[in-house]
Amino acid sequence: MAGIIIADTIQSSGNTLTLNSATQTIATINTAGLFATLSGTFASPTFSGTVAGTYTLGGTYTLGGTPTITAPVLSGTATGTYTLGGTPSLAATALTGTIASARLPAGSVLQVVQAVKTDTMTTNSTTLIDITGLSVSITPTSSSNKVLVMTSISVGGALNQYVLFQLIRGSTSIHLGTESKTYVGSRIWYPGTGYEQWSISDVNIVFLDSPATTSSTTYKMQMRTTGSNSAGINRRIQDDSTSLSSSIIVMEVAA
Repeated sequence: MAGIIIADTIQSSGNTLTLNSATQTIATINTAGLFATLSGTFASPTFSGTVAGTYTLGGTYTLGGTPTITAPVLSGTATGTYTLGGTPSLAATALTGTIASARLPAGSVLQVVQAVKTDTMTTNSTTLIDITGLSVSITPTSSSNKVLVMTSISVGGALNQYVLFQLIRGSTSIHLGTESKTYVGSRIWYPGTGYEQWSISDVNIVFLDSPATTSSTTYKMQMRTTGSNSAGINRRIQDDSTSLSSSIIVMEVAA
C-alpha cells in the first residue's frame, strides 16, 4: 500500500530521510519500502471562480513601455475624487451659445446702440429743442450697470451768439456744467467776424451715466441759440451745400 508521509525526519531500518524545507525535496515511500525522490517543475495551479480575501503581491513589478489607456464609457454617477496621471492633452473645443452678462468682468461692454443723423436741421430757438435723429434707446440688463454716452455733432452757426447743447436722459438733463447762465454740456461762440457762417464746428460729449434702471431708457441731444440768428446741424448757415453727419452712441458697461 502506497502512502505519503510529511515529517521533518523519517527513520526506517537505521536509514534516515530528511525532507529539506529549503529545497522542498519531496519523497514517497513505495510498496517495496524504497524511497523515490520526485524532482522537476511543478506547474502553478489555475484558479477559476471567485477567491475571496486579501492578496499581497511580493516583489517589485515594472510595466514596460508607455501604456495606452482607452477612455471608458461611463454611465450613471461616479462619486469620489479622481486623479489623472501624466500630462493630459485637451483638444480645443468650439464653444457656442451666449455667456451670461453676470459672468462678465466689470468694464465689459454688454451692448451698443447708435443713431446717425445725415440730414440737416436749422433753428433759431432760444429754448432747448430736440435735435431730430439724435436719439437712441437702450435697456440695461442690470440696474447697477452704467451707460457710456458719446456724441459727435457737426454744427454751423451765425454771428455774435452761442449755440448751446444739452444731453438728456428721458426728460432729465445730465452732464451739466456749473455756469449759471447756460447749464449746458457744450457750447460754441461765433464772434461776428463774418466768416463763421461759412464754417462747420464739431461738438463732442462723452459721459458715463448711471441710470439705475432695467427699463428702456432714451438718450437724446437738444440745442438752442442765444440770439435771433439761426444755427444749423450738418450744414453751414450761409448755404446747405455742405451736408455732413452727426451721431450718438450709447454702450452698456458692466459694473
